[in-house]
Amino acid sequence: MKLQTIHLRINDAATGKPIPCRIRITDEQGAEYAPHGRPLEFSARPGEDVGGHLKLGPSRWWSIDGACEIALPAGDLRVQARQGIDRQPLDEVTTVPWGKMALRFSLKSADVVQRPGVLSVDMRCHGGSPHAAALDAAAEGLDVANLLIEPRRYLGSDGKDYECIPNCESFSGQAPALAAHGTQVIVNSHNRHPILGSLGLLHCHRAVHPLTFGGGDASDDWSLDDWADQCHRKDGYVVWTDPFGNPRLGAGEALAVAILGKVDAYEITPDNVSTALQLWYRLLSAGVDLPLVGGSGRTSNGRPVGAMRTLFWNQPGEYRAALRAGPICVTNGPRVMCGSADGAWVAQAECLQQFDRLEIVCNGQVIASEAARPADDGRPTWVAAVARRAPRDGWVAARVISNERSMLDEATPLFAHTPANRVGGAVRNPQAVEFLQGHLRRGREWVEEQGRFENPKSKVHLLEVFNAASDRLSKPV
Repeated sequence: MKLQTIHLRINDAATGKPIPCRIRITDEQGAEYAPHGRPLEFSARPGEDVGGHLKLGPSRWWSIDGACEIALPAGDLRVQARQGIDRQPLDEVTTVPWGKMALRFSLKSADVVQRPGVLSVDMRCHGGSPHAAALDAAAEGLDVANLLIEPRRYLGSDGKDYECIPNCESFSGQAPALAAHGTQVIVNSHNRHPILGSLGLLHCHRAVHPLTFGGGDASDDWSLDDWADQCHRKDGYVVWTDPFGNPRLGAGEALAVAILGKVDAYEITPDNVSTALQLWYRLLSAGVDLPLVGGSGRTSNGRPVGAMRTLFWNQPGEYRAALRAGPICVTNGPRVMCGSADGAWVAQAECLQQFDRLEIVCNGQVIASEAARPADDGRPTWVAAVARRAPRDGWVAARVISNERSMLDEATPLFAHTPANRVGGAVRNPQAVEFLQGHLRRGREWVEEQGRFENPKSKVHLLEVFNAASDRLSKPV
């Protein structure tokens, strides 16, 4: 097939300037065309050539900074472009004659009411360079992407098994490793034990080592408690990643560290929306308050950066101030807020896509629900609002639930959730407490029966962490 090189530009409809986005161009037979310098075929396996391109099911997308050169045939072409949750998707069929030199399209803002002063943040992604992450993050409408380093193993051509730490040299801690395309990439660490759990250690002025311990024949002479303490001494922010995710031990030591107040946030990703959410409810009902944050957990080209993201109010000064102030909501599309007014809890939600309903949740139970409807002010959004008085004691939050798939990754239903607000006095639900105590008992048993310790003091310390968490959980809030 004869092709011609065309200069493609996607503009911001309001400013007329190029805007970072992801694009997909296909002909009448469904054949895809990649920008110059980009592969048409690429891997979607973890850790392989991550960044700059995206494969969602059978569809391929490419991130651009707003413009690119691309070889295209003459004829009818379908041009698609997207940028995050605040822009209306572009999906047009255009006829390209032979000799065409340029194509121009525009992405329109959704005029989302809550947009001013909001930071859109991916709390955890992996793989690819900071430059690739910056381009992808800008194309997905993110203000900040936290690119976390972690050790990986690979088989060398000599048949030996090697360890590498991608982006270790780019560690930036409390400052962006790269600011480009209107977004920031901050490189920090993801610290993991194969049984005891994992923590995202953000915004430390230096990396916290070791990045891993335990597993295989290695000793368990360290603890997540040590990691959390070091992170906080370095003015960092501790996120419990993949919570309750270990099939052998469940919550592990990460739960104990959270109960002891050494964890700053609880992560949810597209992989664990349903299970992690219900377990977070158990924590709240047991009197363990942790803000909910969202990250994509991206490790491959099979998921976009920001597939799950956290929205923060933009604080004066630096991004860390926004972290400390706390999130507005976790989302893969809808924006939802919840607050009290005139003795009632009021929730509002809006989204470019149609969603099913907005709910107010109190102590794990839905106490109010409202179906989504088109906005009546002419904006191309779906909205919902609901209010309800809540019981005297416990916690309240708002969430969006839907069967409609998110336009970000098309693999996860639309979802959004606010942080939990305390109502009256904090209480510990006995069933929730016993559930968590069961996880702590399993953790102590693993330390006693299966942990490998070269230094007896390490074992003693780890048992003390579990015991201290159990004691705190057994006392009134």
